[in-house]
Amino acid sequence: MHDVEGKHRFGQIGARRRVALVRKGGSWPDMAIRIRVGGLCALFVLAHILGMVALRKLALLGVGLSYSYSFNFATDAPYELRKDIVSALLIGLAFWFHDRPAPTPVPDRDDVAPRPDDHAKAPNPVLWLRDGATSIRIDARDIIWVASAGNYVEFSLAARRHLVRGTLAGEEARLLPFGLARVHRTRLANLNHAIAVEPRPSGDFALRTDTGEILIGSRRYGEAVAGLRGAGAEG
Repeated sequence: MHDVEGKHRFGQIGARRRVALVRKGGSWPDMAIRIRVGGLCALFVLAHILGMVALRKLALLGVGLSYSYSFNFATDAPYELRKDIVSALLIGLAFWFHDRPAPTPVPDRDDVAPRPDDHAKAPNPVLWLRDGATSIRIDARDIIWVASAGNYVEFSLAARRHLVRGTLAGEEARLLPFGLARVHRTRLANLNHAIAVEPRPSGDFALRTDTGEILIGSRRYGEAVAGLRGAGAEG
């Protein structure tokens, strides 16, 4: 009875020691991988040595000489392994230098094309008009034309019109960034809404808009629609 208990306790102690060794040194599959890697390295070194010896013997044999080599694994294997590791690193480094992307040349400042962010931001198209005692917010891109009316300026949009106190010259400077140009002494037209330019025998022209309106332009301001005529001719 005592012998059985002693064997059982001894078996438990041995099992605990084996578990501790596994936890401390790694699992058995890891140890097997290490052993395989070490074995492959040893085989590679041995194949390298035998291959180099065979090449030397063949080379010297071709010129009538002989070659003898005394192999000592304890001293030659570590030496050849170090050489193989260094050679592999140098070869890998050479391939890395060959395959890495070439550095992009930095162009001169004069050759750098300006990015869209470098340009001034587009003006805000929101405009406020004072129609009597009322302030009205409009989008400048919706303006079809603007005309002078005495001491007032009339704004014509697609769906409504506004009469505000001011001068056409003052509104012209404010509306120029939104595509409005003077086509007559008393009128500005939004060229972004123009769909046709019809010349007149007198040298004047008629500007047709996408709202169906026809605005009469003076030949004095023909340069304002010259670009539209050129685009139509090219088309």
